[in-house]
Amino acid sequence: MTAWKQYQEDTAALFRELGCQAATDLEVQGVRGKHLVDVSVRFSRFGLHLHWIVECKFWKSAVPKEKILALKSIVEDTGADRGILVSESGHQSGAIDAGRMTNITLTSLEGLRSAARADLLSLGLAEVHRRAAQMKAYVFSLWETTRHSANYSESKLRAGVNGNLALRLGGAVSIIGMGLEEAMLGRFPAPLPVLNDGDRIVRANDLDEFVTAASKVLDCLDVQIAELSNPIVSSK
Repeated sequence: MTAWKQYQEDTAALFRELGCQAATDLEVQGVRGKHLVDVSVRFSRFGLHLHWIVECKFWKSAVPKEKILALKSIVEDTGADRGILVSESGHQSGAIDAGRMTNITLTSLEGLRSAARADLLSLGLAEVHRRAAQMKAYVFSLWETTRHSANYSESKLRAGVNGNLALRLGGAVSIIGMGLEEAMLGRFPAPLPVLNDGDRIVRANDLDEFVTAASKVLDCLDVQIAELSNPIVSSK
């Protein structure tokens, strides 16, 4: 195997180690046509479904601006979420400028190894936060408030809503919210509810464990919403 081909395979292997699907020398369909890309990465986890396109440049010289613009064009045409250009020889200043403030990442293989896992977990945490916020809004929508005076109001479940299930959903969302606050501050272990075991709480020991477990809890909550007699759109 040639050195550049090994470099390409090493890049794909890195993503596979992170639980992604990574295919090399793949034709990816775009709006304007097909594109042959070095590595096509797909990631389906934490409620996320991502597609990244990776170009590998095992060159002796720094990568020029034109290669960044070409990758950016492919990412836009295929609707990929992100483009990554991996190079061991660096990137020219014009290339760095072209990639700045875009969804194109310029890095080396070692830099990618250090950052990819953290990036995926960060995206996963953001998705858990989004879903939890949407779930919280849903739980609040199950209640209606009647104001009797300036200092007195009354809240009650909407007609037809299963009260026990609504309270269980509310409790679970509240615990996830507390866990999110801890996780976002990097404080572990962070609390999570156990849906099939009453009111028991478990604690995630790191970010990977928290994002994985919280995503599964939110998946279960989505299923439980269907049991309500007056459901709204799922949080996913």
